Amino acid sequence: MRMTSVEDGTSRSEPEIGIKLDYLSQLRMIHDWTTDYFQIGMFPPKFYVHLIAEHIPMALKAARLASEGKPPERASKAANSARTCGPESVRSELHRETGYMYIDLVPELIKWMHRRGYKVPDHQIEQAWCTLMLRIMVWFMAVYFVNSSGYAIPSYLYYSQTPVFVM
Repeated sequence: MRMTSVEDGTSRSEPEIGIKLDYLSQLRMIHDWTTDYFQIGMFPPKFYVHLIAEHIPMALKAARLASEGKPPERASKAANSARTCGPESVRSELHRETGYMYIDLVPELIKWMHRRGYKVPDHQIEQAWCTLMLRIMVWFMAVYFVNSSGYAIPSYLYYSQTPVFVM
């Protein structure tokens, strides 16, 4: 079995690298599906742009509410029990609370999109928002982050279609 050296000094087998590249390929397919959803989805012009434009202040508001410790308006029983079980770090607790707050703000997103003049049914706006969240998660899972302070991009990614975010 051939081993490949990786930038962090570890070695990985070619089958292991193949599995990871296959996983990245699957993520790319999901990301491409979300692209098609917004391009072919019969949404009005600029709908996607406005959805992203509202996502940013919505995420900031959710983070602010979570950091202030305000409970979500409509958290489920399962969500409440998930908050209290297990030893969690403050950071992961804040991320979880931010997620709950973010979901609770979807009705505000729907109102905002209607105020922008979109005559799209509420359930379609919510579905589009969920698709946008999937798109964001898949993108972050499929991107290889490279610290530009002297690290080279690993050779096993040279011919990969993996997006690379250089910091």
